Parts: sequence; structure tokens; C-alpha cells
Amino acid sequence: MTDTKPKAIVLGGSAGSIKLISFLFKNLSKSFSTPLIIALHRANEPNSNLRSFFQNMVHLPVIEPMSAIPIESGNIYIAPPGLHIVVEENYILNIDNSPLVHYSKPSIDVLFISAAEIYKDQLVGILVTGSNEDGALGIKSINDNGGFTIVQDPKEAPLSRMPSSALRYTKVNNVFNTIQILNFLNEIS
Repeated sequence: MTDTKPKAIVLGGSAGSIKLISFLFKNLSKSFSTPLIIALHRANEPNSNLRSFFQNMVHLPVIEPMSAIPIESGNIYIAPPGLHIVVEENYILNIDNSPLVHYSKPSIDVLFISAAEIYKDQLVGILVTGSNEDGALGIKSINDNGGFTIVQDPKEAPLSRMPSSALRYTKVNNVFNTIQILNFLNEIS
């Protein structure tokens, strides 16, 4: 576990991750307030209701930014469909329309690497289920910058390629199942 409360948490996932995130949101402690920034592989549909779907499950505001905004405690941020989400200097969250990464936009690597460069050792990165290697380099970047990393146990993940790829790229701090991820989040809040 981390010795101090992180300044931010980034979470990335793909196929199968909606169920896991829904469980986390329904069971987050009322005291949880660390900014949580999420990149999920999702269809590029402008009328997606993923933000409102998640908002119905969690006590914190769920924000889908469409321009640069400051990252604030007590908020959950989710990458909009068809755009990358990046952390910039002065803890600003912004969107980016650069090309696909690992066939995906939003890309987990784009979020994780940008957050690692800004937050350094005050960042927690969590990578969960998915069917490609997006997020593996991002988890390595978080490790290389002194952050704390968690990968969903590939044996539990509906699609294990994403967490397994991260484990091949770098040594992570913990390999957790869904309950352990939830317990960790509630302990550091």
C-alpha cells in the first residue's frame, strides 16, 4: 500500500470493465475524495450515456470533460468517446484528438503516461480487464516515475490480455482481484 494519500488515481480498462467499475462505484466509501480519472475503450458515439450511467451509481460527480478543466478532489473524470484524455501541467485535464493508440481513442497509455509525468510518486495507476496491450506502457511509466501500480488479477479478468501485458512489461506493486481493488480505494480515501 502507499504510505501517503495519492493526489490522483488513474484507471484504465476495456472489454468487461464496465461491470468492475460499476461494482467499485456502488461500494466506494462516502469519504472517498481522491480525483479519479478513467480511460475506457468505448464506442465513438457522441450520444453515449456512460457518464450518466455511472453517475447513477456513485455519490461523487462524474465529469466527461470537453475542454481543459482543473482536476479537483471529490470528482470522477471519464474520457469522452473518440477523444484521448490527458493530464497537463498545473493539474489540468484536457482532451486530445490525436490518432488512435492500440486501435483505441481514448487510450489508456495516453492518460497514464501524461498523468505519470505530472503526478510522479503521488499517482496510483490501476489497469483492469481488456483485450489488447493498451495500458501496459502506461503502467510502466507510472512505475518509472515512482507511482503505485495495481493490475487486476488476469485469472479474474474477463479478458486477461491487458493485465497480462502490463505484467510482462514491468513489475507492479500489486495484482488484485475486484474486492481487493475496492478495499484499496476505500483504505486510501
